[in-house]
Amino acid sequence: MLRAGGMNDVYTLAPSALICAEPVVVRYVGFDREARLGCGERGVASVKVIVCRERAIDALAAVSLCEHILRTTEWEGFSPIATMRIAACDTEAPGEMRRDSSGRFTCDFTSKFTTIRRTGEEDG
Repeated sequence: MLRAGGMNDVYTLAPSALICAEPVVVRYVGFDREARLGCGERGVASVKVIVCRERAIDALAAVSLCEHILRTTEWEGFSPIATMRIAACDTEAPGEMRRDSSGRFTCDFTSKFTTIRRTGEEDG
């Protein structure tokens, strides 16, 4: 969704600065089950989005755009894989600006996706 929303250089692992000096890194944090359903479960998948830029103002603009894209996307019924669908997405406000070991500015936020996952197991 971030690429579709106009963000370039999106990765799931932070690349070397030689490959991409200003990446957007999307990291899976975990899944918390909230309820068992007939043959599946409902829960929240947390994803952290980290933006790295040479200038602080660019990092702030990029992290704000990423948060806006995820917050305003129509997620109802979106299925990233066959056994899961996303019901909703809540985003936290971007965190404080920091510098990484190379001196670039980083800023991040967490998105929480409410998901329905089919497991094929019946409640017993």
